Amino acid sequence: MIIEQQLIDNHQVKLTVQVESSKLEDAKHRAARHLSQHKKIPGFRPGKAPYPIILRNFGEEAILEEALDLLVKDIYPKVIEESGVKPYGPGSLENMPKLDPPTFEFIVPLEPEVTLGDYKNIRIPYKLKAITKKEINKVLDDLRERQVIMEPSDQPARQGDQVFIKLSIKHTHPSEGEIPASSLTAVCQW
Repeated sequence: MIIEQQLIDNHQVKLTVQVESSKLEDAKHRAARHLSQHKKIPGFRPGKAPYPIILRNFGEEAILEEALDLLVKDIYPKVIEESGVKPYGPGSLENMPKLDPPTFEFIVPLEPEVTLGDYKNIRIPYKLKAITKKEINKVLDDLRERQVIMEPSDQPARQGDQVFIKLSIKHTHPSEGEIPASSLTAVCQW
């Protein structure tokens, strides 16, 4: 396997891979076997038809397409490992310029490279903001409101109290008589 690397824009690398023709032939036979296992060929059990029969039933194009898929799946991990490329994401088969010998062009995104400058010397002075008594009282009042314990009282309601009201309503209609009572409970902040 011959691998050529070429850096391209957008932090990607183009890998041109040339594979031995024998690997393509092996892939064609595996593809034919795969096709015969998943598609019915009259007179043969699944996966048992000979290569010439499969070729005649499906055609060279179908077998070649399946073989190229299998070959790419086989060689891509080896190409990445041998080239020493550190991919950021999955690569893609961009082109296949020739079949004899099989040549593939992959586009592979690279890991980002970040060079940090002297960021530790950047300092912004911190100024503590003065806190007023009004802000302190506002926070304390808020905390008191959150911790309030509500207790029932017999005194008349006054402003700032929370009042629970339970209403019971009986509907009457001259022709239908009395309709069952409905009740409603409401919480009011006065």
